[in-house]
Amino acid sequence: MRSDTDRCRLIAAASMLLLPPLVLLTRGDYPGRSLLKETLSMLTLGAFFLLFGQFLLGRGARFAPEGIRFGRLLNLHKIIGYSVVSLLLVHPFLIVLPRAFEGGVSPGDALMQILTTLDSLGVVLGMVSWVLMLVIGATSLLRARLGLDYRTWRLLHALLSVLLVVVASWHAIELGRHTDAAVALLVVMLACAAVLVVIRQAVYDYSNPLSQTRGARP
Repeated sequence: MRSDTDRCRLIAAASMLLLPPLVLLTRGDYPGRSLLKETLSMLTLGAFFLLFGQFLLGRGARFAPEGIRFGRLLNLHKIIGYSVVSLLLVHPFLIVLPRAFEGGVSPGDALMQILTTLDSLGVVLGMVSWVLMLVIGATSLLRARLGLDYRTWRLLHALLSVLLVVVASWHAIELGRHTDAAVALLVVMLACAAVLVVIRQAVYDYSNPLSQTRGARP
C-alpha cells in the first residue's frame, strides 16, 4: 500500500513540473503548424522540463515529497532519466521527421543541413547537449564495466549533468520556437535552481563522507 502511495506522490510531483510551461505555452501567441509538428514539439518540451525534475526531485533538493523512501526516489530518478535522455537523443531526428510527409527537402538532407550550420550558436549548443546526454546515459548504464567507483561516478555524473542543464537551457532559449520571454525566464530560474541543488549536495557530501556511499549499487 505504501509503495503505491509513494509512487502516486512522486508521479504527481514530477507532473507539477509540466504545469508552468503548459500554462505559459497556452498563453503564448505562436503561429499554427501541423498536428504532427506540434505533438513532437510538446513531447520534446515535456522531456526538457522533466530534466529539471532530476535535480529538483532528487535527494539533494527540498522539493521532493516528505516521507518518500530513498529507493522509490532513486527508481523515479532512473525512470525519468533514461526516458528523458532517450527522447532528447532522438530530438534532432524528430525535428526533420515531418519532412517525410511534405514535399521538398528530404529528412536526411534537412538533418545534414542542420548539422552543417556551424555558424549558428544554437545549433552548436544543441550538438554539445546531444553529446553530453549520450555520455551521461552511457556512463550511467556502463559504470560497472568502466571500472568507476561510486564516488568518482557520482562526481562525474553531477558535473556532466550541470553542464548539460546549462548548455541545453541556452540551446532552448536560442532556438526554441516556443521560448518567448516568459518561458525563457522560467528556464533560467529552473536551471539556476538545479545548479544550486547540485552545489548544496556537493557541500553536504563533503561534510558527510558516509553519505557518498548511499545508493552505491549500480
